[in-house]
Amino acid sequence: MSSSAGPDFVNRGEELRLLVEALRRVQNPAPALLILCGPTGRGKSRLTDQLVVTCGTELPHLLFCMVEPEIQVHADTHRLHNGYFIQRCAEQLSRMAGTTGAPWGTLAAFLESRRWRTVKAKKKEDWISDAPGFKSAYKIALDYVNRAFSVGTYAPMRLLASDSKEAVAICGEYVDAVLADHRVVLLVREAQHCDTQSMRTLVQWSQENADLDIILEYTTETGSELDPAHRKLLMRASSTRRNVRLVEVHPLHNRHLEQVIRSCVDATFLMTPEAYGRWDGNLHSVVELQFHVSIGQRVVNPLQIEQALGSLPSILSTHLGNLPSQHRLLLAICLAHVESISEDMIVQAAQAVLPATSPAQVQKALRELAETHRFLEPHDGFYRIHVEALIEALHQLPGFPALLAAAERALRDLYCRQVFDADWSLSGLSLAVRQVFRLCARTQDAVGMRRAADVLSGEIERAQDPSLYAEIVASSISANSSLYGAEQDRLLYWAASLAYDVGNFELAERLLAMLSKPDQASDVMRACALQECGRHDEALQIAARLRESTASNDVRLAAALVEALVVGCRGECDAARALLAAAIAEPAYEQSPLLGFAHRFYEITEDNEGSIKRIQASIAWFTRFGMDKSCASSQAAAAVLLARTGDLEGARAMIDAAGEILAKQVRGRHLLLNNIAAVELLSPSPDYPRCVEVLAEALRYVRDDYSEVTVLTNLAIAHCGAGQSAAAIDCVDAALRIFDDHGFASVDVYWQVCFNAAQVLAALGYGDRSLQTLRWPESRAPFPLQNRAYWEYRFGRTTELPDSWHHLATREFHPLYLSLWLIDLEGINQLRPTPPQ
Repeated sequence: MSSSAGPDFVNRGEELRLLVEALRRVQNPAPALLILCGPTGRGKSRLTDQLVVTCGTELPHLLFCMVEPEIQVHADTHRLHNGYFIQRCAEQLSRMAGTTGAPWGTLAAFLESRRWRTVKAKKKEDWISDAPGFKSAYKIALDYVNRAFSVGTYAPMRLLASDSKEAVAICGEYVDAVLADHRVVLLVREAQHCDTQSMRTLVQWSQENADLDIILEYTTETGSELDPAHRKLLMRASSTRRNVRLVEVHPLHNRHLEQVIRSCVDATFLMTPEAYGRWDGNLHSVVELQFHVSIGQRVVNPLQIEQALGSLPSILSTHLGNLPSQHRLLLAICLAHVESISEDMIVQAAQAVLPATSPAQVQKALRELAETHRFLEPHDGFYRIHVEALIEALHQLPGFPALLAAAERALRDLYCRQVFDADWSLSGLSLAVRQVFRLCARTQDAVGMRRAADVLSGEIERAQDPSLYAEIVASSISANSSLYGAEQDRLLYWAASLAYDVGNFELAERLLAMLSKPDQASDVMRACALQECGRHDEALQIAARLRESTASNDVRLAAALVEALVVGCRGECDAARALLAAAIAEPAYEQSPLLGFAHRFYEITEDNEGSIKRIQASIAWFTRFGMDKSCASSQAAAAVLLARTGDLEGARAMIDAAGEILAKQVRGRHLLLNNIAAVELLSPSPDYPRCVEVLAEALRYVRDDYSEVTVLTNLAIAHCGAGQSAAAIDCVDAALRIFDDHGFASVDVYWQVCFNAAQVLAALGYGDRSLQTLRWPESRAPFPLQNRAYWEYRFGRTTELPDSWHHLATREFHPLYLSLWLIDLEGINQLRPTPPQ
């Protein structure tokens, strides 16, 4: 059923009034961010449909953009890739431009306007990414043609379906461009499925665009509880603005439910208290009554009403049992696919299960399932199941598990053929890859899973959210570890590496803990992941065991590095420095490629000048061993340290060199962007608007509280410098709010953030609040030991300052930088045995 079909709209006057009032902005001029929540079937979409109708009369200047995620309401699968909802926003805005005459261009027009930016984004490294020859030259030339003319992988429909970093970024830029110049209401349905990056971006859009209102339809189990990550983002948003509201949709009252039923069944009856008491608030019970009436079954008896309201799964099961077998197969195919599925793919899957099935038969059955039975929701040639109770009833239907298994195998084979033959005639690469991994896991296809891991590693690592595939492997092996036999450890390590490389340390550690025969490299990775998760004692235990049990100098050095990191994170700088010095002085380690990390980790113990010398040593060391990613991470940190001394030329050279490598990675994206802005903020005449643009993009990629508070602090500085006072205050408030509930151990950052926040507040005329913020860390964190003389000067505890700090102390602010204080995947892979040639 589409949201426009079904029961009449009644008894939502109060909720409707609240929504209209928020969009009018009479009492509150701020853009609205409204969360409409309640269990499935309560009528949230019915309410927002009525809102659109009402505003068409009362607020005709508003343009509503309905964002549908096109997935099952209650998907028994893994989360969506990061950026998925951003792409859905872009898709709908583009559709509105092409079909309703909305006053902005389509995505295709946007791509045309930025075609040369897309071409320039192709890095010069691509020219040497393949061995010389006709095949690689053709591949490169084809990619340039695709970029220049928005075809192939850069065609609008492919960008909307791809989970690559660049596709999500381009879609986000398109939405940014539309929202910057037009009054829009984004109405996002099924927001409980929203990926973290998209939710963060939605909140950011609502804060940055004065003409944007956002309404989130959020399905909850019982009341107004939200996903913890979503709640944290929305609560932080509510702390910096006054027009954030949670609106809970309650069940209809007795007399209004009776009114709805009467309009559907066209009969007079008395609603009994027993019938109302059995009802769980799901309006699909009324839809089922409406269906039974439409096929000639009279519903007039109060007992019939009571049975229908009190046993929705039962009446759905009866309904499903009366369907033709072909209709049940099509429902099985849609359920197996989880995401919205194209009609062409449904036809091919149905023919794979029942070869005699014709396309015309499938098309007719799909129309009946959508229009008569209201079990499927059609959308531009795609279908999805949108009724949660229906999914539950399907799973309980006799014989359906076998039908579902057949549908899963058919879809798996279709997608495997696409992926392994590189045939994208039915779907894009990203969708096919997601489905191959998920369906191989569902069908317990160990061979397919192994082949997918081998063949698709490169594509997955370039995805916006590689850890999505790691989660699929983890769930598959958790469900049936015996299936994978000798291949289990190889799959687990592959998945753990994906998760570790993008900073999903909790998942990486969980995968590594499942290994039946862990090796030294996996133990080192697990120790580092535990350290990043704050489980320091467990990390130290693994490090101690490694040091005592191995003859490998590289592994012993890795264990010492883990110990130094843990000690340093606990604030014991002298002890960490001693461990690092001992490692560098140890003759047995003098040829180890990991020694570069010992030099880099001095960042957590030394002042600015000492850190520069050590980090430059790490750059030289990593360069010697060809560890480009590790070198780039050191260069990104060194750039800001150099800028703090006034060496802007050296800083920009460093950040440019780092960008050649890190710009291509998902994980390094926010670190690189933050540090690019930090270098610019330390220049004599910063380009503040450019810094705002760069940091706003960085904020969309952060996945941890420490990175978020760092980026927000620099963004507050940039907004302040650009004369954007309100935005600067919002960033200050958001950064300080993180201190109420954060996931990092080091509290030295309290002093740095509060200093910058106080400077921003003072510059904007909030003198009293500036002084309060400056004093805030005193009772909550010890005074920083690192760079102590500098911070004593900055906080007015002394008037003396070493010459090495003179340049930075003359700057009004203290821009913060990000660094990787762990042995990265490139380093850990040095511990893996070299495969025989």
